Amino acid sequence: MSSAVKLSLASRTAAATAVAELRDAKPPVAPLDEGGPVIARFLKSIWMERGLSENTLSAYKADLLTLARWQKAEGRGIETTVRDELK
Repeated sequence: MSSAVKLSLASRTAAATAVAELRDAKPPVAPLDEGGPVIARFLKSIWMERGLSENTLSAYKADLLTLARWQKAEGRGIETTVRDELK
């Protein structure tokens, strides 16, 4: 096996390992229980997909928790919120 093929296989193995670690990793900002699993899933997905910084995730979390509190006070849940309710 040539050294180029060995390097290619090693690179693929390293990439596959990195992807698996990222998939299983937790975002650097732990979501608060108050927002429930909807907010937690959203934060984890945007962290994994976009590689957002801890400050950006904190800002998203704060905004989403504010929205969740407002929706709760209105007798609704964040998971059923539609765009027209936010205008």
